[in-house]
Amino acid sequence: MERPNTVSGLLQKRRELEARLKAIRAEDKTLTMGIDALDIALRLFGSVDARTKPMRLPPPHPAAKG
Repeated sequence: MERPNTVSGLLQKRRELEARLKAIRAEDKTLTMGIDALDIALRLFGSVDARTKPMRLPPPHPAAKG
C-alpha cells in the first residue's frame, strides 16, 4: 500500500532540516571567525589576562563529520 502523502511529508521535513543545518553551520563559521578576530586583536594589544584561559575552539577548518 502506497502512502504518497507520508513520503512527501518526510521528504519535505528532511529538506527543512537540511536548510536549518546549513544555516546553523554558516552561523557557526561566522561566530568562530569573529571570536578568532577578537582574540587576535586582544593579543595585539596585549590585553589577554593570563589568569583566565580562553575557551578552546575547534580547529579553524576541520573536516565535516559524516
